[in-house]
Amino acid sequence: VQATDGSNLSSSSTSYVDTGLTASITPGATSSKILILISMGTLGADAAGSGGAFIKFLRDSTTLIEHNTAGAHSMSGYIYTAGTSFSYLDSPSSTSSLTYKIQVKSYGGENFVFDNASTATITLLEVSQ
Repeated sequence: VQATDGSNLSSSSTSYVDTGLTASITPGATSSKILILISMGTLGADAAGSGGAFIKFLRDSTTLIEHNTAGAHSMSGYIYTAGTSFSYLDSPSSTSSLTYKIQVKSYGGENFVFDNASTATITLLEVSQ
């Protein structure tokens, strides 16, 4: 299963918000594993001196990865992280529909942007045992 997201998000929320990068899969067996491949767009501050953002990756309401060290930069310029990507092998032990998604929140309430103009993708691959 593959889903794409070409939308942009600008937020100063200190609570996690959905980015639109989400996909669902229904495993055929409880012994199956799910290999998740994530390719994100550009993430960064939209003003000099702003902090970065926290990133969370979830299966339904379960947090699988939380990047809890926000990036920050000096007052003199803007810093962006482009082309962030990662993979994760999940063992959900389920044959129910599973939804995987990325959420972000602001570090310190300063505004940041999540720009998927280059189209972010999430790919879910079932690996049978």
